[in-house]
Amino acid sequence: MSAKRKEAWQQFSNEIQATYVKGGLLKSDKIEATFQNWQIVYDFFTMPIGAIVAIYTRIRTPFVVKSDFKFRISKKNFLTKVAEKFGDSDVITGDSRIDDIFVIQSNSAEKVKNLLSDEKIKSLLLDKADLDFEVSHGYSGIGRQFPNNGDGLSLVVLYESKDKDRLMLIYNLFGEILTSLLETGDIDDAPAHVKL
Repeated sequence: MSAKRKEAWQQFSNEIQATYVKGGLLKSDKIEATFQNWQIVYDFFTMPIGAIVAIYTRIRTPFVVKSDFKFRISKKNFLTKVAEKFGDSDVITGDSRIDDIFVIQSNSAEKVKNLLSDEKIKSLLLDKADLDFEVSHGYSGIGRQFPNNGDGLSLVVLYESKDKDRLMLIYNLFGEILTSLLETGDIDDAPAHVKL
């Protein structure tokens, strides 16, 4: 772990009264935070891409689901534009600030539109508009599963996150999304009992 990232992660961990866990030979350092009854875990992993090794920051929170609602929000890029041409259907929220920047996919257009109509969520999302995240069943980012096929909210930042303010923004965004999903009855506030 770079000294800059370690310092930012430790400062962020202290600010939110989370636990900073030092990694080992095969495990990365991580932050174990809580928001109400939910655990939010920040870690990172590497993945070879050709001749280079990419470092990804991953943020996950497992939860108990009460519905089959799932969604994915990705910043528009070359790959999302290709997918559009091959017929992948996207949800249009009607808010050009969101629709011009993000590709939104969901099994319930109505629910994801309702979620993104929340001004706090919208503001946090637009503040750092290069986030890709999803609520899914079993999947926890870049081909990885939540333990025991659990469900959760996951976000993978496609670079090494060394910015304390950005880590805080993601923590706040996760908190707002979890609160909204609880209010709509899509998740439970009971602990998921999943160890990440």
